Amino acid sequence: MEVHDRRDVLDVRNAIVSNSSFDDVNMSNTRFHDVNLSAARIHRTNLSNTKVEDANLSNAYFTNVNMSNVKIETRRLRA
Repeated sequence: MEVHDRRDVLDVRNAIVSNSSFDDVNMSNTRFHDVNLSAARIHRTNLSNTKVEDANLSNAYFTNVNMSNVKIETRRLRA
């Protein structure tokens, strides 16, 4: 499926879109719930004012990132 030069609201549920590519896309105010982003590559991305909860960031690698005013609260994740 290709979506080019469109302004649509997508409602994607119970789908597999692995190996997809998003380039020059505005996804502001988008909600992700129960999503697998393992091995994802996120480059030149604005995540300001983003809230991440109950996430597994083990073995994540961050380079050249602005983390000013980032708040990290740790608590034990559910098994």
